[in-house]
Formats: sequence, structure tokens, C-alpha cells
Amino acid sequence: MDKKKYKNKVSIIIPCYNQEERIKRCIDSILNDKLKEKEIIIINDGSTDKTLDILKTYENKYKNIKIINQKNKGQALARNIGLKESTGEYISFIDSDDFVEKNYIYNLYKSAIDNNSDYVYCDYYEYSNNKNKYISSTYTDNPKKVKIIENFAPWGKLISHELINNIDFKFPDLKMCEDIAVIPILAVNSKNAYHIKEGLYYYNLDSNSLTRIKEYDDKLLEIMKIPDILYNYFKDNNLLEEYRDELKYTFVQNILKYGVLNLAKHKESLKYIKELRKNIKSKFSNLLSCKYYKYDTLYSKVLIFISIYFPPKVLYILNKIKNR
Repeated sequence: MDKKKYKNKVSIIIPCYNQEERIKRCIDSILNDKLKEKEIIIINDGSTDKTLDILKTYENKYKNIKIINQKNKGQALARNIGLKESTGEYISFIDSDDFVEKNYIYNLYKSAIDNNSDYVYCDYYEYSNNKNKYISSTYTDNPKKVKIIENFAPWGKLISHELINNIDFKFPDLKMCEDIAVIPILAVNSKNAYHIKEGLYYYNLDSNSLTRIKEYDDKLLEIMKIPDILYNYFKDNNLLEEYRDELKYTFVQNILKYGVLNLAKHKESLKYIKELRKNIKSKFSNLLSCKYYKYDTLYSKVLIFISIYFPPKVLYILNKIKNR
């Protein structure tokens, strides 16, 4: 990697929409990092609250913070704009409602340099109602395969700019679930992935995008586009056989179960459940057979079975009963 062509060691990209209550915590946790050669690019995606005012205050105070203000275009396009503006040897995505441990960026960057890695990722905490749950990788010792089957979000990682450029990487223009379609593609193209077995990132479950949707929204249907994007990439690049188990697990655990259980919350989207199931079944036979299921909890296995076989109307009724 030609380090001379990069102005900074790390570019931190933060898409931001209406986060006046959380954005300070996010930015402050990054500013405390001892890695000095970093830039923080925050894309204000059409916020209607006081988020932009807060961001401007930081921009005026810190030379390494750059604010890009735009009309609301969605998180995917906001990240793509951040990538275009980035000057770092490595890229780190952080969500505006999350925060990180002190020296998060430094630790990821040091691991990347020490291990000559183009893709570094760490364990993390899921936090909700001020309670933390430690999440670690337990599926396989193969770092590349781990990153195909779990934590498909962009956060919690440090990715070389060179890797991103080599595959002309960008997020698809989707309003939701866009990361499921592309993060496994980054992972499979990594030449040397490295796993830090330490919780350095805090992921906010309380503001997870799907759980926030109480009323029906067409954005829920974006999940329908994901299977073809991901499957076709692996097939077209002759990666399907080598990573079939990993891809099947991703489809069942992160697309089918994730999609079906959320589509089942709304009458308007029930009709799409059969279509999603049919699409995934056309790509993988025997969905309940995968070597990675042995690591799942009984609860997760039951949810997988339900997402594959239960009639949509039954799922809708069960969800209504659960939320009474």
C-alpha cells in the first residue's frame, strides 16, 4: 500500500440524521483517541432537529472534523459521499447513535499495521437501557468466513482504502439493509483479515432502524432486493462453492429470519413474505441444514424454523398477541 498518497492514517465516516441527543457522545468518544492522524467526516443527512447546529460547533473547534450537509438521501448514499471525501489510508464507519472505547481507532489501526491486514474487526457490545451485552465471534477461526456470516454492519471495522478502491466498493442505493448486501463482499475480497478479541464498540439496540418502525413503511421492502445482489456477486466471481455454507447461513439468519419477522409485523407487507421465502429457497436447498446452526441458541433455531414455515397471517397474529 502506498501510504504517501493518503493525507491521514484513518478516515472516520459518520452518517447522521436527527441525533441531537446522541451525537456528542459519539464524537467525543472518537476525539479522545490517541491516534492523531485522523479525519472525522460527518454527513448531516437532512436533519430537522438541532443536529446540524451541534455539528457546526465541533467543526469550528476541531480542524480534523469536516461536516457535509445535504438533503435527506439515506444512510447508504451518505456513506458513499463520505468515502468520496475521505483521505485516509484506512476507513472506519461509525453510526451516529453509537460510541466507542477510548483509543478504538488507535487499536484497530495498530492491529492493521502490525498484522499487515486490510480488514480489521473487533468484538463489540450491544447496549440497551444502559445494559451491555458482550458479543464475540464463535463460529470459526477463519477470520474471512466469520465476517461473511456475522455482523454485516459497516461499524466495528477498519478497512483499507486500497481494498475499497480495488473492488470499486460502494453501498447500494437502498434506504434499509444495504449493509447486508455488501459487507460480505468486502470480507471475501480481503487478503488478510484480522480479529481483535476485545469489545471496543458499543452498538445501540434502542435505536435500531427496524425496531423503530412502528407503522408500515415501504423501506421494509428493501430487504427483498438483498438476496439477488449478494448471491449474484458470489456466483459471478466463482466464490459460491467455496463459501456456500457461509452464504447460506447469511441468507437464512440475516436475510430470511430478519426479513420475515419484520415483514410479519404489518398487514401491508405480509404478501411479500412468500416471495422472499421463494427467492431464497431457489438459491439454497434444505435451509435447515448448515454447519453453523450448531452455534445458535435454541431460541434462534426456533425463530429460523418459524421464519421458514409459519404462514404469514399466523406470524402477524402472534406478533399482535406478543405486543399487547
